[in-house]
Amino acid sequence: MMNKREVIRRLHNCLRRHAVLLKLVSELYVYIYFLTLKWWRGVQRTTRKLSRSVLAEFENLDSCCFS
Repeated sequence: MMNKREVIRRLHNCLRRHAVLLKLVSELYVYIYFLTLKWWRGVQRTTRKLSRSVLAEFENLDSCCFS
């Protein structure tokens, strides 16, 4: 049977491991969140560039023929 000190020491070690794990998970979450945000901003920027170039080409046409 374990004495009180042994129980407290094991509990402390367990809590410390869980704290480290929680810190790693939270850092990973933040990293993934910012990568997703950066990717989404890139998608938005690319979409804007494409739409601007399409509009510019459309405005530069001298005549439009619709059949």
